[in-house]
Amino acid sequence: MKKKLTLINWSLVFLLYLLFSIWHGAFEGPLTPDEIEVFVNKYQALNPEKDTKRIKALMESDDGQAKYMVNAIKLYDTPQLINGKKAGDASAEILDTYTKHVFSFLLRHGSYPIYSGNAVFDAVERWGVTNADEWTSGAIVRYRSMRVMMKMSTDPSFKQFHDYKIAAMEKTIAFPTTAVLNLGSLAVYVAFILVLLGLIAQLFINERMV
Repeated sequence: MKKKLTLINWSLVFLLYLLFSIWHGAFEGPLTPDEIEVFVNKYQALNPEKDTKRIKALMESDDGQAKYMVNAIKLYDTPQLINGKKAGDASAEILDTYTKHVFSFLLRHGSYPIYSGNAVFDAVERWGVTNADEWTSGAIVRYRSMRVMMKMSTDPSFKQFHDYKIAAMEKTIAFPTTAVLNLGSLAVYVAFILVLLGLIAQLFINERMV
């Protein structure tokens, strides 16, 4: 009986981590040429005024790893109108409408914000760029893969919410990165917690099965 419960215990730990790993993107691969073509066509259909060369080049650079989008954001002091209508009294309030929709999508696709913080002062170091002194906040968002980034970019439901982003943000810089050093990996934390729970359960099994 003790061996059976031990097997069940650690099988459950393994299964839970496997399910987490699937959600987290451990088995994602790079975008295929066919996928790139599909995403390019979807992106062009949603944004006929934009050139697809840069977005295609971005996808062709995919290495299959998780992407971390680094964002610097400056909100309008007074938010802009959306289609001639007032959407809220504060830019932060309007942007929140957009981010709620984004976060819902992210969590369903193994992605999530890593960090978000408010600026406490102007840029303390910059060169080679103009109009880059004032910022409102900074954020880093983890995307499970380039595939998830493109799913979001080509999802028609984001079109209406994108207007809220435009109305709230005076300027922004956003660029994707891959991790070289990441001390806050959720995969490590989840593995640690599951192993700890497994050990606690094993102690309980050992005590009861003496």
